[in-house]
Amino acid sequence: MNKSGYNTTGGIGIGSASILLVFAVLSMTIFSVITLNTAMMDRAKTNVWKQAVTAYYDADTLAESIIHDILATDKIPCTIRGIDINTEISDDTDGKLFNFSLPVSEQKELHVKIAVYDDYYETREWRLRDVGNWVIFDEGFDLWPGF
Repeated sequence: MNKSGYNTTGGIGIGSASILLVFAVLSMTIFSVITLNTAMMDRAKTNVWKQAVTAYYDADTLAESIIHDILATDKIPCTIRGIDINTEISDDTDGKLFNFSLPVSEQKELHVKIAVYDDYYETREWRLRDVGNWVIFDEGFDLWPGF
């Protein structure tokens, strides 16, 4: 210490270290909040995908059960497990065509079409179809005409 009472050895004082510490803690807090928010959004998206996949595979399992029931019966069914079965007698083959649709969500359904022959069956169609209402806007919108 010199005669004036101040330390002249140099270095970082207590004030600078405190400011750096506050800045580091604040930065880590902000980054942790951002990380938590991102994780919560990813979890919400994952839950939506989980519900969609579960609904599809539930419909898929039900479709397999319906096909099994169609193959197990000798008569042509109109309804199996509460699902309407549409039947067509095929002209070009000796098989019968069965098709039905199972709801997957409010906007999607699983549509299945099979051809049943004497000793086997053939899957003709197995796909998701959109059944939701399309929103059509009749009002035009103004575009920038350019220069």
